[in-house]
Amino acid sequence: MINKIKKLQKLKKKDVYIFCAGKNGMRIANELKRNDVFIKGFLDNDKNKQGEKIDGIDVLNPDAIHNSIIIIATKSVTIQNEIKEQIKDNILIEDIYTLEEIYTRISYSGEILSIPRYENPDVSICLTLYNGWPYTYNCIESFLDCKTAVPYEFIIGDNCSEDETSKIEKYVIGAKVFHNIKNLGYLRNVNETLKRASSSFVLILQNDTLFLEDYWLDIIYEYIYENDDCCVISPYMCGYDRISGMGGWRLSEDGTLTCFSDRLCSEPYSVAYVQPAAVLIRKSVWDALGGFDDVFSPAWCEDLDLFIRMLKEGYDIVMHPRTSYVHYGSKTCVIQNDIYNEHYRIVKQRYRGEFKKLQLMIDNRNYMRGICDESMM
Repeated sequence: MINKIKKLQKLKKKDVYIFCAGKNGMRIANELKRNDVFIKGFLDNDKNKQGEKIDGIDVLNPDAIHNSIIIIATKSVTIQNEIKEQIKDNILIEDIYTLEEIYTRISYSGEILSIPRYENPDVSICLTLYNGWPYTYNCIESFLDCKTAVPYEFIIGDNCSEDETSKIEKYVIGAKVFHNIKNLGYLRNVNETLKRASSSFVLILQNDTLFLEDYWLDIIYEYIYENDDCCVISPYMCGYDRISGMGGWRLSEDGTLTCFSDRLCSEPYSVAYVQPAAVLIRKSVWDALGGFDDVFSPAWCEDLDLFIRMLKEGYDIVMHPRTSYVHYGSKTCVIQNDIYNEHYRIVKQRYRGEFKKLQLMIDNRNYMRGICDESMM
């Protein structure tokens, strides 16, 4: 979307302003400047800020701005709507962008995406789908845009999609695509897709992800390949703004998951759980444990259950903080709280009394790495 702003500024010859002269405003200003977008000024309703300069950029009264491109640099939907209402008489609605729209690359160029073919792939990329075509297209496009030296195959399992996903072969060539004859639900679709994987490692991939870093796959593949006790590894998962993120989860004594709101450290470390939006798994362990347990069908908590079974077998689950990806989160699947709560109850009942021991094992792994945070113990 930043490239679109750049083109609009050039073609329409409109000034670009950032509404909200705060931290988020500065972040988006710096990002735009890195991409050669000229920022005319900040806008803010705070009269104490108006007339000041922030990093050499003037802070102005928004009511005085007309016929320009406005970027609203706040995450609050309520505030976004209030700002849109305030400036709607002076600014065209198509020239107003929210923070999420700026960081989200949801566009469809119409170009055919060509996936390379390797004779002996080391990783099977397993993408499971149900609708959400714009996210799917951008996910695959961003994956192909990032450099990698890892030979891979791309397997796509479509769960009876009703949008352009149902005709994905028209837009994506080189992938192994299969369409289920009925919607299996997320869990069973993943299990069926991974049965078709021919590699020793599989990347479970969800379509509401975006990749930005060259060689991210190489970094996590090298680690899991060289560490036999590691059966799951994930890059650091960022939110759409690439500022907020999640550094993995730890287990409480009652089985509740507690999230690291940021990276625990700068080196790979052990966790109890990573969100499987782009997670690399050792296929032999997946097969030995039977994949996701069907009791959690159609979805929710099947991944946590699998990871706990892996931990019980003595395997390591690793967060790799030196590479990352973007996960928009729940864009193509809305959580059903009643099912989620029941499935979480099953997990807690199934492993009752074991969570403390498992988390202690994880903490000891980190201690052996030289990572000893008092909040972890």
